[in-house]
Amino acid sequence: MPVNRSIIKCEVCESLTMVRTQIGYLEEIPIRIPCENCNILIEGELLVNSKDGTWKINFNNAEMQNPQKIEDKEIDYYLETSGELLTRKLIKNNGLDFNNMNFSPFLKNIDRMGHDKIIEFMKRFSSFINDIENIWPKIKRINQLWINESYDYIEKELKKLLPEIEFPMKNKLDFLRGIHKANIFFLWQGINTEKYEKKYKETFDNVDKLISDKPKKIGELAIYFGDEGLLELYEEKVLLQIDKFLNKFIYLAPVFGLQYYDEITQNDIRNKGITTTSFNDIKDLYIDSYEIIFEVYNLVMAFNNLEHRNDFNKMPEKRSDVTELSEFKNQSKGIKLKYLTEEDEEKFDSLLKPYLDNKIRNAIGHNSYKYDAIEEIIYYDPSRNEFSKENAKEIYLLDFAIKCYKTFENFVNILELIYQTRMIYFMTEGLSPSIEFDKYMEELNNL
Repeated sequence: MPVNRSIIKCEVCESLTMVRTQIGYLEEIPIRIPCENCNILIEGELLVNSKDGTWKINFNNAEMQNPQKIEDKEIDYYLETSGELLTRKLIKNNGLDFNNMNFSPFLKNIDRMGHDKIIEFMKRFSSFINDIENIWPKIKRINQLWINESYDYIEKELKKLLPEIEFPMKNKLDFLRGIHKANIFFLWQGINTEKYEKKYKETFDNVDKLISDKPKKIGELAIYFGDEGLLELYEEKVLLQIDKFLNKFIYLAPVFGLQYYDEITQNDIRNKGITTTSFNDIKDLYIDSYEIIFEVYNLVMAFNNLEHRNDFNKMPEKRSDVTELSEFKNQSKGIKLKYLTEEDEEKFDSLLKPYLDNKIRNAIGHNSYKYDAIEEIIYYDPSRNEFSKENAKEIYLLDFAIKCYKTFENFVNILELIYQTRMIYFMTEGLSPSIEFDKYMEELNNL
């Protein structure tokens, strides 16, 4: 695959950086380059014309230079960028031999993934980004119609995406089935499908067993959340947050590709760069996700209560002031987090793994952090509102981006539990799917 060489001059300090950009399958690639000399962020965009194989790069805060007029010794810094792959971080030019830098990010990553896997990943991600632009708006408007209860239009829109013979639209339960299928079929492309299949089967089997063993009690659980409008609220918030992730998914391309590596080491986390994003591009995803997950955790806790204590309202004996679910719902997110631990993990908690870190979230939320764009390290102080370097902990940008991506996968998992609960709720109201039950169960098992 081709590599573009550019020399850019910072518009502030006039330092020169050699930028080697890997051309891949994406037609639009965000580029984030820190200027080591003056610390401003240079933002760029690679635009590829797939029809004629040409490309161009635009930068803000930097000017493109004519490489024929600049000697290697005049170049201050060197950086590799890629829209899909991990790269070498920014380094100072201390006598680098630019003419002998033959190994591009693509070739370096082939060594870690293998040729077939890297091509599969790059094609798959490019296809998903294209679908986010062209197909997701259609699914998003169906979600909006569903949230706003515009049932007259849902049937017409779903028929454009799903076969009518398998997805007849005669009642709200049918709408729910169709909408969930459309969302999961789309999101399937953007997650680790092997892990999702295991998690889906685990969730389905756990809920199915509760239906079989405790049909009345799981019905009461569904009615409790359904009558209060909480299932609708949770579904709306999860879908809106998934939409936010999809709007910024291009920033997480290299993280999506990590599933194709045989192994990711701490050395990778420390030394590999991610040039598609800066910390500011994605930090709000983590904050917003934290708020929503601990709201939806009420439903997860109810299933844990039913599974482990035979009553969805009966809480584990951890706090004297929290003996019932209604009391748990009113607790702060910090208190709720104490119920979500590896030591006391309960069956449905696995939907939320890996667990969110409230120390990172609180530090970001209170602006108690500093970001080193050169080393790609976030220093955050979890102990106070005012940042103190002495108390600060650190996390690499790549590691933080991984946490964001895994949170996106958690939302897809949570969406499944909400869906299963709404199905039960509609059935308690006397609704049933408008296809034969055996076919319906077969469909669920084959999702």
